[in-house]
Amino acid sequence: MAFFRRASQPDPDVDVEIGSPDRPRTGDTFESVLTQRLARRSFLKGAAASGALVATGGIATGGLLGSASTTAGAAAAGAAEGDMLTFAPLPPGGGQTADRIIVPEGYKSQTLLSWGDSLKAGVPSLDADSARDGYLLTDEAVAHAADQFGYNNDAVELYPLASEDGMEHYVACVNHEYTNEDLLFPDWGNADAYGVEVDGEMEFDATAYVTANPNSARYAWAVHGIAAVEIVRDPSTNEWSYVQDSPYNRRITATTPMTMSGPAIFNDLLKTAADPVGGLEVLGTLNNCAAGDTPWGTYLSAEENVDQYFGNYDAYAESAGADPKVIEAHRRLPLPGGPSYRAWEVVDERFDVALHPTEALRHGWVVEVDPMNPTAPAVKRTALGRFKHECATTIEAENGRCVVYSGDDARFEYVWKFVTAGTVNHDDRSANKDLLDEGTLYVGRFDPDGTGEWLPVVYDENGPLGPENGFHSQSDVLIMARKAGDILGATPMDRPEDVQANPVTRKMYVTLTNNSNRTAEPELGERDGREVQLFPNESNPRHDNDWGQIVEVDEGGDQTSTSFTWEIFLMAGDPRGDGQFLTSLDDIELPLGPNDTYYAGYGDNTELAAFGAPDNIGFDGVGNIWMVTDGGQPVEQNDGCFVAPTEGPTRGFARQFLSTVVDSEVCGAEFAPNFESVFFNIQHPGDGGDLFEPTSAFPAGSKDDGDNYVPRPSLIVVNKADPAADQRIGS
Repeated sequence: MAFFRRASQPDPDVDVEIGSPDRPRTGDTFESVLTQRLARRSFLKGAAASGALVATGGIATGGLLGSASTTAGAAAAGAAEGDMLTFAPLPPGGGQTADRIIVPEGYKSQTLLSWGDSLKAGVPSLDADSARDGYLLTDEAVAHAADQFGYNNDAVELYPLASEDGMEHYVACVNHEYTNEDLLFPDWGNADAYGVEVDGEMEFDATAYVTANPNSARYAWAVHGIAAVEIVRDPSTNEWSYVQDSPYNRRITATTPMTMSGPAIFNDLLKTAADPVGGLEVLGTLNNCAAGDTPWGTYLSAEENVDQYFGNYDAYAESAGADPKVIEAHRRLPLPGGPSYRAWEVVDERFDVALHPTEALRHGWVVEVDPMNPTAPAVKRTALGRFKHECATTIEAENGRCVVYSGDDARFEYVWKFVTAGTVNHDDRSANKDLLDEGTLYVGRFDPDGTGEWLPVVYDENGPLGPENGFHSQSDVLIMARKAGDILGATPMDRPEDVQANPVTRKMYVTLTNNSNRTAEPELGERDGREVQLFPNESNPRHDNDWGQIVEVDEGGDQTSTSFTWEIFLMAGDPRGDGQFLTSLDDIELPLGPNDTYYAGYGDNTELAAFGAPDNIGFDGVGNIWMVTDGGQPVEQNDGCFVAPTEGPTRGFARQFLSTVVDSEVCGAEFAPNFESVFFNIQHPGDGGDLFEPTSAFPAGSKDDGDNYVPRPSLIVVNKADPAADQRIGS
């Protein structure tokens, strides 16, 4: 990887107004950015009301979405053809199984950052193949990892920087979700070397491994978390690079001190021996999944499956001194009864629930990071509630309040939103510092008639969220948010993952990745500490739902509204398979079959891309939805990126834009502000094998060519192959 170095570095204390979906261009002053944002906000309101923007491609700004000189002509052609998507899609029936990134003709993919790349001068980049010799278990590897790009990167957001060198400069914030120990450490999983006898057979014992190799835990801590990295685009070549020694570069790990803020702090449930106050200092952030950015230019990273890192819960729960309130706080987000999967509790007792029963409750929040100030501590914002946050995406409502959407990524869990009490201050960035600490958290109820309610998750001394149900403050309600959702009657959904608002239409989209536990017959089942109806409902209509769906929510243009209408936008799967291909969901009978498909009413199943397990989503400048996948697919193919219009005559016409490498998932779909580049994270490549025989050799090589490199999770960027080409998406 080549490093790009500027002659002069920016002042990290200079405030820059940044926000999605209308971020500033490189070099804009704060005042001009504010003017652009206000003007564009007014334009978007009018466009959303008239529907004209999607039909005309009105804000296409060049590159992937068309050049300014040809936008009008292209828009006319696009309107005649039905939409603005003109790339030559990958074959709709699958077959993309190669161990390489595949994009349409006229595009190129570039690996920009990979696990182990150095982010600090004087720190070497990792030779990933040295993992096979046990290098990652050395003190040197642990020390270097905290200054290198982390592992299993998931979400990416971009923050433009001012520049006078003709290049485009950004801070990219990327989070690092988890570690695949079997792809990192020799003998992980080897029951002969580190085993325990169970029912007459030897099984791998992580506790024995970590006891003998404590640096396996320390290395994993260092490659979890968040990275902020300065990246640069050369407009003349469409090539990207990163600045190794930028003052913006920063790693936040599983051991980085940070703070908590908002209504939940000081609660006894957040107090530990190391922090008897409850929230003044927390060590680290764990399992950071999808993310979001704020209108004032900060990064929101979502802590998801934090339960997996803590062990020995049963020893606490069965002890004489167990606190019933602590037991109740863990009920709806259960912890492993015995040793944890990674056995971190062997090296740091804070992961041992028997010794520190409240430590886990300090994780499972949304973390705010300021990419413009690398010395500012990260903050866990408790007003947004504790659960398995998949994302924390934002939109600024018409009244100026910031609205944050989140999915709770588990089967039969809920969809959430948070509305700030105050409004975004565009004149004084620092005034937004604690905006996310006051407001109202809501959980979604999706009614059978296509309407819905956002139910306020608010403590009420005389109501259901009061003492009669074990809540004694708003702090209790937020820590036990899942329990509050149960009591309020929220709708259990099929693994809610990304939740984002379309910046053009301002409708909100919920990806429901899958739920194989939906049953064909009415029955109840215990799931994560409570009983739920397993039978499908109107918003989750399929039994044995392996392929997932996307729900479209219309809040009437007012993201602060407590009511909405909803409809299923897409039921993924193989539209040419053995299920029903539906063009209407009127008068359907529940349950639908596991292979029934629906693509927003689009009628020609021969043209539609087959895909399943939609995970993250993004939107381009004209409101098309970009969907990336994570999981098994209904046809033989790797995971990928699929794109569809959300309005107009080709609404739901999904086409494939990218295919990833073997045994990886695609995360992200984040556009640069000028829409000339789109970023994806390639997570856990080669996960179907082990350290010595992974199933992918990405990014150094390809298994198709016989290569056997240790695979490296990476951030990639897709551009036009010819930077001077006059083309929109794929033409």
